[in-house]
Amino acid sequence: MQRAAKSKSLMGCGTPPRGECTDTSANTVLPNGIVQGHAYTVTGVAEVESHGRAVQVVRLWNPWGQGEWKGDWGDKSPLWQTVSLEVKTSCLKVEDDGEFWMSMVDWCQNYDSVDICCLCPDFLDNSSSCHWGSSFHEGRWVAGTTAGGCMNHRDTFWTNPQYRVRLAKLEEDCAESQGANNMLISLMQKPDKRNRRLVSSLHIGFSIFEIPPQYQKQRGKFPVAFFNANNPVAQTKSYLNSREVMEFFFLKPGEYLVVPSTFRPNETASFILSILCKNETHIEESSSMGRVEINKPAGLEEGDVTKNKQLFRQYSDQYEEVNAEQLQRLLNENFLEGKFKILECRCRNIAHNHIYI
Repeated sequence: MQRAAKSKSLMGCGTPPRGECTDTSANTVLPNGIVQGHAYTVTGVAEVESHGRAVQVVRLWNPWGQGEWKGDWGDKSPLWQTVSLEVKTSCLKVEDDGEFWMSMVDWCQNYDSVDICCLCPDFLDNSSSCHWGSSFHEGRWVAGTTAGGCMNHRDTFWTNPQYRVRLAKLEEDCAESQGANNMLISLMQKPDKRNRRLVSSLHIGFSIFEIPPQYQKQRGKFPVAFFNANNPVAQTKSYLNSREVMEFFFLKPGEYLVVPSTFRPNETASFILSILCKNETHIEESSSMGRVEINKPAGLEEGDVTKNKQLFRQYSDQYEEVNAEQLQRLLNENFLEGKFKILECRCRNIAHNHIYI
């Protein structure tokens, strides 16, 4: 937390709810001034000398703007008389404004969660000579085409978006200060609707596969045979129906394939995949399955093109994409009189600007 504070990271923490109750609408204020089931902001972390020994203290702020810790290192604690005048002047402000200090020991006993928000996890390492690199990728699972579900569904898992990652060897100076983990992956789902409260989160997760030598020259999507023959070297512990899931890993230098997915197949959603790594990293999307390019027939008038685009939009979603079922309905109800089978529609995703009917 000290390193996070020095890096100007935003930090928040929370107290556990009362007993088995998870309803935070009626918070209980304990005799020591701490509110149960409540969120606090971490505004500072310091180390002070008291009675000849170093004491780690943390400064918190109650967003209610009132109600403070009444124990050691609180505003009225006599322990502030044991530090130097300089420390007391710079740290202590006796006001009922919701902000207070407490020892790190008391903080650990009263709070059960902490969130740290930063651009990169540089603060996790003691060394400042090496920095984490980051890359962000927006993607989308589309039912019938790129929403293959988790590895329980072996026949369709390969259709999920795929990201190829090549990790270089760490420089010697960085390797000496390198911690146990060298990669952080975050998967966040993006609600398609404006009102996020009306959207239920899907169960999401990701798997990481090491690419063996025989697949080094593979281009485009890795086929189902690859996933049948190879197990993931790392993955999320479980699929969670939360806005974001993340995991820390240690991966040796080499090439890997990251596959984000929903738990069930055929669930449409957008996502952001964030990959942060201390090694030099090269990342490329390996999700290309090719596109259907149906050339505009000679003599097709512009009015006909507009009419057909309007027809396409009657079946497509807000992103002007169609899944296999929507494509089958479009063709059978307007052109092929029921002759187009669903299996023939599951091969790819089609956007309106690539199709002329």
